[in-house]
Amino acid sequence: MDTVVIGRSSDADYSIAHDAISRRHCRLLFDDGAVWIEDLQSSNGTVLDGQQLEPGERSRVPPDTEIVLADEIVLDGAFLGDLRAQLEATRSSRTPSSTRPSWLSLPNLDLPPLKLPTDGTAARVAAGALVLLLMVGWAGYSYHTQSSRIAETQATVEQLREINESLFGSPGQETSYQDLLTYRTEADSLLSTVNTRASALESGILGPLLLGSRTDNVRQTARTLRSRTQENLKKANRLVESIEGDHKSFVSTKKSAESALSSVQSQIDAENGINTLQDAYSNIKSERSSVDATVESLDSKLEKSVFEGDAETVRTSVYEHMKGELGSTIEQLGATEKSLSTAIDYQKAHRKALSAVSSKLLARSDGISAVYQNLEPLAEDVAERVRPVRQSISTLEKPILSTGPLGDDVTALSLIKDIDPVTGKTIVVMRDLSDAVLEIEDEISTLANRIGSLREAASSFRTTPSRSEAIQLRGTATQTRKYVREQRDLFNPIEQKVDKGRDYIDTFDRVVAEVPSDAARRMLGEFSNASRSLLALLERPVRLWKNEIDTTTERLKRIRKWEKRYQKIIENITAPEHSKVRFGADAE
Repeated sequence: MDTVVIGRSSDADYSIAHDAISRRHCRLLFDDGAVWIEDLQSSNGTVLDGQQLEPGERSRVPPDTEIVLADEIVLDGAFLGDLRAQLEATRSSRTPSSTRPSWLSLPNLDLPPLKLPTDGTAARVAAGALVLLLMVGWAGYSYHTQSSRIAETQATVEQLREINESLFGSPGQETSYQDLLTYRTEADSLLSTVNTRASALESGILGPLLLGSRTDNVRQTARTLRSRTQENLKKANRLVESIEGDHKSFVSTKKSAESALSSVQSQIDAENGINTLQDAYSNIKSERSSVDATVESLDSKLEKSVFEGDAETVRTSVYEHMKGELGSTIEQLGATEKSLSTAIDYQKAHRKALSAVSSKLLARSDGISAVYQNLEPLAEDVAERVRPVRQSISTLEKPILSTGPLGDDVTALSLIKDIDPVTGKTIVVMRDLSDAVLEIEDEISTLANRIGSLREAASSFRTTPSRSEAIQLRGTATQTRKYVREQRDLFNPIEQKVDKGRDYIDTFDRVVAEVPSDAARRMLGEFSNASRSLLALLERPVRLWKNEIDTTTERLKRIRKWEKRYQKIIENITAPEHSKVRFGADAE
């Protein structure tokens, strides 16, 4: 049995150069005058006598029956007859000693051309045009693909050139340690990309042929720059290894200093101000010494040149960059150190000033103490002292006799009014004065309590002169000052009436001596005595209040003044304004 495999592959027994035909499309078998066909799982199928064969199915080919491959190629009876004749001629010429299968030694078959579905000149022209279009398309595609590869390679090469120039191409430019790390990462990535794209330039046949000179130029540029970048990468790696330890020291020092600077604000707001400020001051001084030591170490390393050329330039720039950043940190630490020193001096002066004010607030000879000592009994005695005055006025208004047909009443008060109107004013003044004293009795008690609270806060600060006690004293002083300001004129009406009452009572006594009625003189004398007693009770605290209220207010203002200056130094703790703060007598 002779077998012939038909397909597109050049290894097939009968090769058909057609895209629709599979590499091994079908097999023909010739056995004693019969012809069989088997489909070899072709992509586009085999049709026998109008019936599609199943893959692997072997069917007998009836005489004069056409076989259609992939709906394109027709194998008719004449083709099969010629093929059988050539197979028989080949079999008769084979030597008996040959053991190779017959299909392996088949010669090139001189078979008639296959019939296509269409014939004629138009078909041949169409086929030629199609081939030409395919060739032109292939050439255009190859040109476009190669152009794109060249452009991509050029773009990558340019990126590679830029990063090399950025680090090694500009002597004197500022370079940081991070720039070195970035260069290593980017250069390594770009080298890999350049290698890939340079290899792609060599793929294909027509593309490199069409753009040969451009391809060669780009490839040469890429090779040159790739070699340069590899050398620079070695330099960068050595630089990183050399600088790594110093950079870690730089970062640690800078972070520590920044942490110390950021903690100052919370430290200076603490209650126990002086001790906390002194701790912060010591910490800042220590950090400044640490930064100075790091800078000195960098200077020492700069003096020892371990590289050459552009690598040494880069290394120097990195160290200068770190020194520059530390220099800025040193300035901040220095300004904060001066501010903290100023704040400590201020705190000491502030505490001294508050102690002085507290001493005056506590002194028994101080106006506040005296006012307090005199207001307290006044609040207790005022009702008792006012009562006789009110009773005397009531008695003076009662009739001592009745005259006239209508029963007109004569009072002791009417008798002296007829003599001197001033005595009537005296009665009116004393009535108003006693009413006013009764009305402000509660205010006097409240004022005494307020001043007592201030004295307690001052005493507490004297015992424990801490920041918390200073804040407590400031708060109490603020509340007391506000109350004093609101009640500043509390005693003004009383003071005016005391002055008038004293003058009126002197005149009153002279007039009373001329009253003919003993009973009237006795009642008028009782009023005079009660009035003088009330005036004596009021005169001292009123005068004391009038004389000392301004002094007290100024002392309270002084506490506020020192506290405001303390807030100012807190706000300027890291600013150059610290040099403008003054202390002691200058601060007053």
